[in-house]
Amino acid sequence: MMITTLFVISPLVMLFASSTSSLSLQEVLNKAKQGDAAAQCDLGECYCAGEGVTKDVYEAAKWFRKAADQGDAKGQYNLGVCYDKGDGVAKDVHEAAKWFRKAADQGFADAQYNLGVCYANGNGVAKDVYEAAKWFRLAADQGDA
Repeated sequence: MMITTLFVISPLVMLFASSTSSLSLQEVLNKAKQGDAAAQCDLGECYCAGEGVTKDVYEAAKWFRKAADQGDAKGQYNLGVCYDKGDGVAKDVHEAAKWFRKAADQGFADAQYNLGVCYANGNGVAKDVYEAAKWFRLAADQGDA
């Protein structure tokens, strides 16, 4: 049985659910430029969805990388999605799995699920159904099924 990968960047309704929840787009941009990882990730999501800005997957990936490089789990997850899909970066399943692992190790449920898919299908990592089950279980324990 082949497992289908479902990659979803956080829904727009949850776009500013982090520390930038009550800020305007300009305020988020300013915070992102000042190095705020949560704002960088939120700005990446704006560019990814074309929310308040012109849709630009390259700009989205740039902001996700800035957040990811600071250890932001959501940014790491979103950057992994970019690598998996080839959005804004060259498609690279090994890089995708690497970023999913970083976010999954921090307990980010969507990344744990996607890492499980990587192991189940051998995408970017050696195929290992036991390792896949481990990551699926960790995601499911957080309600991500």
